[in-house]
Amino acid sequence: MPGGKGNIKPEDGRPFSTEYQPENRGRKPKLFSELIRNMKAQGIEPASPDNIKDCLTYLLALPLEEVVAIAGKSPGSNDYPSVMRIISRELLGKNALSMLKEILDRTQGRSRQAIDIEAQLNVEGIPQLERLTLHEKIALATLLEKASKSDD
Repeated sequence: MPGGKGNIKPEDGRPFSTEYQPENRGRKPKLFSELIRNMKAQGIEPASPDNIKDCLTYLLALPLEEVVAIAGKSPGSNDYPSVMRIISRELLGKNALSMLKEILDRTQGRSRQAIDIEAQLNVEGIPQLERLTLHEKIALATLLEKASKSDD
């Protein structure tokens, strides 16, 4: 306290005592729980993965004029969720092709890619078992079986 104990001046303010206590305003609400409560009161629902996937799928089917309308020019120009507006702007911008690929990957899944198994198996450092004789393969199988039993 300014001035020390017993040396409080009137200009320092009124000290707390048993009669003079600050109002108990209770514990402050947590930020996220308060935000969630406000959003529920406004009728905003959470963006589940299925909802986002459906929105993106419908966005791909819209005519270009509607995509432009969703993107909007100013922040208050429409009531679409921010994620839809951001993605719409990207679809209309320089990165349109990469955004389109990203949407297709997320909604339709990545395209299948062929893997050459033969090339994977012929990597250096992996033993080629077809070069072994029958007796060597039997001996190797016996050793591997013995090694796996010793681990138990």
